[in-house]
Amino acid sequence: MKFIFREHLIKKIDSDIYVVKHKKNSNEIKFKLHTLNKICLIRSATFSDKEPETLNWIDEFGDDGVLFDIGANIGIYSIYFALSKNGNVFSFEPSVFNLRQLAKNISINNLENRISIIPNPLSNNTTIANFINGSDDEGEALSAFGVDYGFDNKAIQSNIKYGLLGFTLDELFQKKILN
Repeated sequence: MKFIFREHLIKKIDSDIYVVKHKKNSNEIKFKLHTLNKICLIRSATFSDKEPETLNWIDEFGDDGVLFDIGANIGIYSIYFALSKNGNVFSFEPSVFNLRQLAKNISINNLENRISIIPNPLSNNTTIANFINGSDDEGEALSAFGVDYGFDNKAIQSNIKYGLLGFTLDELFQKKILN
């Protein structure tokens, strides 16, 4: 009985979807995001305000090119690009805690033919190194690959680390994995 209730609760939480609406000039771009926790809900609710410079950059330079969304998290900028531009997206997201949400968000927006997930980090050399998750919460950011400190040069306080294969972007092009 305990597991039946648990499964029902998980399905209910997994079905919680937020519709993001973003005004771009006279157009409105809408997309859906799964919001299973507070972090994902905040990311959804603050989409238009949190990183306006990222949205402006996508709007100004996106055109028909390709977007490399490095540290894609739950996919909000990947999805926005795919809905507002003609180009394809490569979403680099090595956190196992974010991959599930990223895949679900791509799927509920029917963008699986436009957005490819690459579950490996980019690095300055191709190597296996420790990936340190900033948190075990889905939607969380501030992880690190090959180092034990964050963007602010402070140590990342996390017990969640695992070895992961990182690639250089140059190597992915040379081997024609990306084109």
